[in-house]
Amino acid sequence: MTTTSMPHNVGSRWIRGASVRKMVMTVVFNLLAYTVLACPVQSVSDDSFAENVSELKAKAQTSGKLVRVIVEVRPTPTVKDAKAQLTETMRRAGVILVQPIEGTALIVMELSAQQIDRLLSTGMVQMLQEDKPEPSF
Repeated sequence: MTTTSMPHNVGSRWIRGASVRKMVMTVVFNLLAYTVLACPVQSVSDDSFAENVSELKAKAQTSGKLVRVIVEVRPTPTVKDAKAQLTETMRRAGVILVQPIEGTALIVMELSAQQIDRLLSTGMVQMLQEDKPEPSF
């Protein structure tokens, strides 16, 4: 009985090729993970964030009106879940306008100074800024 097998060097090249592909994929994955994890994340403790929040609260208090803001949720565990949870929490807190923007981590809200405090106390806010309408021409 005769058996046919690949020459030794052909099999070795395939195995080495697979190892190289695996190594390249590992390097690419690690670079992507590093890029995502190393990106600076604006958090509630950042000075600019705190300054922005102070300005929004002061505007709401002095005008006696609600401030229209854009909120970026912190994805815990997913953006969709975080948006749903934050939307429900803020509606229960009496916020009338809560508009999640499909396909993004953003929600538009109109908030009083007290509601801004409530929003921040959830720990789910990645970014908060005033929603300023752009003039149309």
